[in-house]
Amino acid sequence: MINNNYTLYKMDISYFSGKLEAYLRYKEIPHSVVECDSLKVFHKIGQSTGIQKVPAIEMSDGKWLFDTTPTIQWLEKSNPDNPVIPADPALKFVTLLIEDYGDEWLWRPAMWWRWVPKISRATMGRRIVKVYSKHFAIPLGYYFGRRQLNEWLWNDGVDKHNSNDVRDMLFHELAFLEPLLEDQPYLMGSHPSIADFGYFGPFFRHFGNDPISAEVIRRHGPNTYEWLARLWNARKSKMNENVEWQWPSAPYWKPLFKRIASDYLPYLHQNAVAFNSGKKTFDYHGCHFMFKAPLNNSVPASAY
Repeated sequence: MINNNYTLYKMDISYFSGKLEAYLRYKEIPHSVVECDSLKVFHKIGQSTGIQKVPAIEMSDGKWLFDTTPTIQWLEKSNPDNPVIPADPALKFVTLLIEDYGDEWLWRPAMWWRWVPKISRATMGRRIVKVYSKHFAIPLGYYFGRRQLNEWLWNDGVDKHNSNDVRDMLFHELAFLEPLLEDQPYLMGSHPSIADFGYFGPFFRHFGNDPISAEVIRRHGPNTYEWLARLWNARKSKMNENVEWQWPSAPYWKPLFKRIASDYLPYLHQNAVAFNSGKKTFDYHGCHFMFKAPLNNSVPASAY
């Protein structure tokens, strides 16, 4: 049974808003949309969920859903047609792992391509700052862009030593996605999976939308660029009910699994150790990356 009393609060340029909205569109779950374009709307979300962030779903009974991964898993239970999570336990684990990787590990390169290039920083800063003020967009946008650059990159472990490596993470993902999407329409086979939506977050609103990275995708990732439009336009009613999942065994999967095993899983482990120890920050040491912010303002530990 589908509940048609959902209100989605989102921002058109938001990483996770694009992910959740694409899922709702694909599953054809009836919902209304509120674009968060004022502080009043953000205050409402904060008062209801404890955090002023989007996306969030308000239900007709007054309950709220937030954090896209558990939200999608919760919605899957009441909307089982064309499932986005495979039933096979092993494939389910791999699919959820890839979704989590897309959500969390690709955050820094998404922030890099939005806030490091001056053109992108100026454009996106002015656009976002309109939420806070309709006036003085140019100076406030410049200030906001610099603030985001510091908060999401320089104070989150990115520095002059690893900045180019973080930038190039996009090209590594394109090297994986291009042959995969040449072979099949979606990451795990014939239909969208939660892994697709995990990758969709950074690729749709950031890489595929922001001024500089969008041109990179068009030139270096045409299959990926096509996949973005295909997933955004996907509707379960237009697709075959028989979902054919493919086990990720082709050669192009190996570099991705190597990145997950040598970089992302150690990152999760070190984060969990720091969080369980009551630490607010930690310095990450992986096979290919080290994230250590200046002045010991290290990577924030969080409960993923």
